[in-house]
Amino acid sequence: MKRFVSIKELLSDGDYYPYYNDTILVDEIDKKLLSRFEYHINKSKCFFAEIYVEREWRDLYSLHYCKTNYDSSDKVIRIHFVSSKVLQKDINNSNYLGYITIRPIPVALNIVSRARLLYCIDMYNIKKNELVINQTMNTSVNFLHTRITYKTFPYTTQDSVVTVCAHADILMLSKYLYKNFNFNFLSINKLVDSITPTNGRKTPSQGLTVQNIIEVLNENNYNPSLIRLNNLKIDIKNMNIDFKEIVDVTLRSGLLAMFVFSNHVVIISGFIIKENGTKEYIIFDDSTYFMNKYFDSSSYSSNVTFSKIQKATEQYERQFLIIPTFDRFYFKYKDLYLLLNVKGGLKDAICKLNKKAKIDIAYEATLIETIVLKQRFENIDLKNIGHFVWMVKWYLKDTFIGMSVVDAVAHCNDRYKSIKIEFIKVDDLKRRV
Repeated sequence: MKRFVSIKELLSDGDYYPYYNDTILVDEIDKKLLSRFEYHINKSKCFFAEIYVEREWRDLYSLHYCKTNYDSSDKVIRIHFVSSKVLQKDINNSNYLGYITIRPIPVALNIVSRARLLYCIDMYNIKKNELVINQTMNTSVNFLHTRITYKTFPYTTQDSVVTVCAHADILMLSKYLYKNFNFNFLSINKLVDSITPTNGRKTPSQGLTVQNIIEVLNENNYNPSLIRLNNLKIDIKNMNIDFKEIVDVTLRSGLLAMFVFSNHVVIISGFIIKENGTKEYIIFDDSTYFMNKYFDSSSYSSNVTFSKIQKATEQYERQFLIIPTFDRFYFKYKDLYLLLNVKGGLKDAICKLNKKAKIDIAYEATLIETIVLKQRFENIDLKNIGHFVWMVKWYLKDTFIGMSVVDAVAHCNDRYKSIKIEFIKVDDLKRRV
């Protein structure tokens, strides 16, 4: 493992990058890496490089690159970002900023394989109290002397031959769900094997259709929910559920959303509410195509206002959200939405109970494990309710006034099993210490 003062110096070292003597290519890669990972590169005072065996590149190499004339190997270059000028033995949790891996290919555009960079709220240029939710996972890096564990997002990029944007997003989704909820882990080989080709062969990839994505996730027990949006809304029984409500409840429940439009796919991992009330969504874009074209950003992850998402999608009438779901979960959010909002539903009951107009009452729904709810509150009777519940918090203006609980294991048509706790006032909720 060697230490470098810049990534350009690292790429110019023949012990690591096989195309080190192509100065034009090295300059181009250096610029692209800086634009994509500007925050972490600018915070770094030195970089450590090592040759690394990586599962994703090993799969890509066996599927395609071992059959080419590239002067490449079946290993990647792993670059560690460190925020102080130290020796390898002095790297620790206080100065370690994460790593990226570089594919040993003579192409600047898709040279990055994956990034496991330290999650930092500062990169979104917001105040701490403005971040509502952002999904992360724990990752560990082993040096000779110690193990460093930190929070990150499992960013993965396409190589544009074997994998394109949809593959990369599925891999990000899979790694996150595997780490946090023990879903099946999807390797590139397994992902490619799960695809039913529509052009005669699986590689080189011509891209995946929405149906391909659903098939892959279904085959690997991700239970995907496909939501077709028209102008960022879905219509259910003459009621409109908009993009924000669907995505927010997904994120509050600890999941990720794949957002598809204009033949591109991105991951939505969190949302921000600014002090002025503006809502922004945290997006990870494997190729930065989406960021560049619509939001004037070349970063691998950016916070984007909802109004910009509206503007970007207005020329595309149809959009899609693909959301993985848990086993033993049948009462979907659209069913809950109807239960809450139809005439005579729970919202009407809450308004009547509190003698307030509908406009004054708001709710926030979260899918949660029943055991977690039991651990939070001691006076909720959940004996006959299944593995998951919908926890619905009710607000009068911005004041929390109480909670309802709906059995999420019940089917929407099962009138006998669909148990719901109508309303528990905030004063009656007994929190466990």
